[in-house]
Amino acid sequence: WWKQRRNPDVLWVFYDDLHADLPGCIARVAEFLGLAESEPATLERTAALCSFDFMSAADNAPHFDDHFVRGHVLPRMGLPRDLPARVSKVCHGVVGRGARELPASVVERLAARWAETMVSET
Repeated sequence: WWKQRRNPDVLWVFYDDLHADLPGCIARVAEFLGLAESEPATLERTAALCSFDFMSAADNAPHFDDHFVRGHVLPRMGLPRDLPARVSKVCHGVVGRGARELPASVVERLAARWAETMVSET
């Protein structure tokens, strides 16, 4: 992805920005896709369907989990395909949570790797 950072055909969207201003990010994506004339009601509906509340609702959560991946990976791990577990990409809707939960040693290794790989190319 780093080599594409200046590609005008790539739009960068960050979780922190989505969290801070979901409707604004949706409008930005629509404009990037040439859909700048989208109806406000369409943008509002899109924001509602992309919200943490919608995706984490009990009725909707299965649409955002990894059940299709689990069905393939679990047997390769020697585990039953139907092993009950709720795995979801929709966790807590909190920005920066991962950095607070990672052990300091992992954060240090990630920072060192980032500096080695990314900073040298800027």
